Amino acid sequence: MDLSEPTVAVVLHFRTPCRTFGCLASLASEGIDRVELVDNSEDGGQSMAELRAMLDKRPLGIRVHWHCPERNLGFAAAVNLVLDHLATVAPSRVLLINSDARLQPGAICALQGALADGSGIAVPRERGRGWGGPRGYHRWLALALPTRVPGVVSFPSGACLLLSPQVASWLRFDDKFFFYGEDVALGAAIETWRVPVAYVPAALVEHEGSGSARNGSLFYEYHVVRGHWLLAKKLTHNRAGYVLAIGGRLLTLPLRATFRAARAHSWLPWKAFCMATCDVVSGRRRSLTPPAGGPEAKGSTRG
Repeated sequence: MDLSEPTVAVVLHFRTPCRTFGCLASLASEGIDRVELVDNSEDGGQSMAELRAMLDKRPLGIRVHWHCPERNLGFAAAVNLVLDHLATVAPSRVLLINSDARLQPGAICALQGALADGSGIAVPRERGRGWGGPRGYHRWLALALPTRVPGVVSFPSGACLLLSPQVASWLRFDDKFFFYGEDVALGAAIETWRVPVAYVPAALVEHEGSGSARNGSLFYEYHVVRGHWLLAKKLTHNRAGYVLAIGGRLLTLPLRATFRAARAHSWLPWKAFCMATCDVVSGRRRSLTPPAGGPEAKGSTRG
């Protein structure tokens, strides 16, 4: 691995200019001077204009290439858009980082060192998540479980990943997923492709999480349930496994909706469960991106 190759960061922006600016500032402090930024806000460019004003007022010394689709592409499709663009230019390492994540000092150097040692993907440790190893997702029960449990798929957190130039040239996320489940699907795929993945505890990232969307918005609940259903097919390789995955989800997803509805004192999680389930069966997908300025406007920063 040639450490002289540039590192390009890919950031998805969703209506939170202060968070995105903080992410860009952390990138600049780590020596990254080139950013590909996708505006998933679907707000007529309002929050992007605010972000541009912040950068004009306090230049960070980074070059930002703006991608401004007219609609919210979601996580997978937006990242693929940039990876396709980068594939047409000079090879580079690609850092995928959420707009609500902040690199801590020395993180980039540690991640680049892992690629130099032969890894295709380097994953930092998120503060508060122990040593920073792979996460686990049970292919049949749709539950987060330790990786040592039978039936569990190991996957890297999608909050921050550094891809080698070789991997960045061909890796693409499954754009059937909107913003939940694509990192689990990636974990299964890189295991099949035998891409060496390094988990780098010395590289630390602060990750805020998906903000108010976790408090029960229809946008969040719908796409999480939809992602679980899509993973039933994505993570199984035969009819028997698929039947097990569907059966497991028929147990766990209604329980999840019931628990979240009781906690929120709202039927919205059940509404989202019914909508997502019907849409997966019919092959339909809705965005449900909240109107700009509405009560759910500050949803997942992944877009």
